Amino acid sequence: MNPHLNIFNNYREDSQHPVENNLTRAFIIMLRHEPNLLRDFLYLVNNEQSWDEITVSIQDKNIDISGFEKVIGLALTSRDIPQTVIDEISSSGSETPIPDFLVYNQKTLIVGEVKKHSENPIAQLKNQLNYLVENRSNKAEPVTVEFQAFSWTAILSKLVIPYINFNHHNKIRTIWASEFKDYVATHYSDWLPVPTLDKIDFTIEEDSVTRQLIEKRLSSIQSLTKFGPPQYWVGGRSTMPINFGWATEAQVLLARHKNEDYIQIYIWPADTKSQGYQIFYKDMSWINQAVVNTKFGAFELVVNPYIKFSHVMGKWIGAINFYHDFNALGKAFHTRSNFERFCHSWDREDWPELKGMLDQEFSKEFEWRDDVEWDAKFEHSKRNFVFISMGFECCIFIPFKLFQESEKKDSSGKLAADLLEVTIENFRTLINSSKNK
Repeated sequence: MNPHLNIFNNYREDSQHPVENNLTRAFIIMLRHEPNLLRDFLYLVNNEQSWDEITVSIQDKNIDISGFEKVIGLALTSRDIPQTVIDEISSSGSETPIPDFLVYNQKTLIVGEVKKHSENPIAQLKNQLNYLVENRSNKAEPVTVEFQAFSWTAILSKLVIPYINFNHHNKIRTIWASEFKDYVATHYSDWLPVPTLDKIDFTIEEDSVTRQLIEKRLSSIQSLTKFGPPQYWVGGRSTMPINFGWATEAQVLLARHKNEDYIQIYIWPADTKSQGYQIFYKDMSWINQAVVNTKFGAFELVVNPYIKFSHVMGKWIGAINFYHDFNALGKAFHTRSNFERFCHSWDREDWPELKGMLDQEFSKEFEWRDDVEWDAKFEHSKRNFVFISMGFECCIFIPFKLFQESEKKDSSGKLAADLLEVTIENFRTLINSSKNK
């Protein structure tokens, strides 16, 4: 989906600062050009199946409500507003209010107020209805007024998306509804209802709406494990708190691996020196394991050693990573002896000794200085010390299709959560079963 080609996207707004009036305009234009969806909208709001002509308009304060059997004040906002809350709110607002939109047939008038955030517009909406009631042409004729509220997620999940899916099944194009959904995905992705994984096609495409949906569903699944909901960090990074002693977090990501779709679980044993004491003083044969065995199957395990360079409070500066052809070299280096030799604080005056020791350990083909950016981050920096630890980047690959199968069997997410939790726990057992040296 290219947002520049979406008919509702305007160059005067961006995804971070969408204009509220453009949301109203997009919604009403969609209803206007999708007559069956417009009828569905009237049915959703008023439980009325109408085949009469239905009219829509935007910011029209001149409507005369005389003659309508029912007038409905409708709030559309980013969150649900309970009817009890609606009933308790009093009218307030300007003396000449202008409604965001109107939808009406011969019997029913819907007066709409749109909010793009969680702001409660009920007081404003009641003020608009009071104005229309007071200024109707036939004051002798009674008018029935009621108020409702829908979240945008409800509008999408109960109205727009079922309409798109029904027509797609019947091979009918729904250009306006599909464009509106994509517009929402660009500017208000949190509103999209999140389907189960068996109803989503895998993708790792950056900024893809589908990827956002997968990641949201995975976040919900993680919340169902005993580890609890993910923790969100600056920069958008989210991790699971595992608190195993030798590791404190896991990260669940999407990946294409060997031309297949996977969910990756990353765990970093011995990332800090204190964690290293619980790893390097035990049998280390687990680092050569190729799989993690579970009741769901045997999942590929890749263990990549690294040397971490950090500063105050363990702040990451850089790392020497032993990937691919250098994996065996890193595993051979990660021993208790080297843990004791290297893992401590090194003052600047001791850096020549550190460089010499690393040069002695590694061949000229392994450019560790380039990997850690030694000259820029250390030699020519104002740092006075560096702290070194030796850890392992452990990646477990679970086929995405197993999560889809789990979701198809149990849409609550509990079975998929069990798949995730059991895999992590069995990896924990793999390390904890190592005997002390």
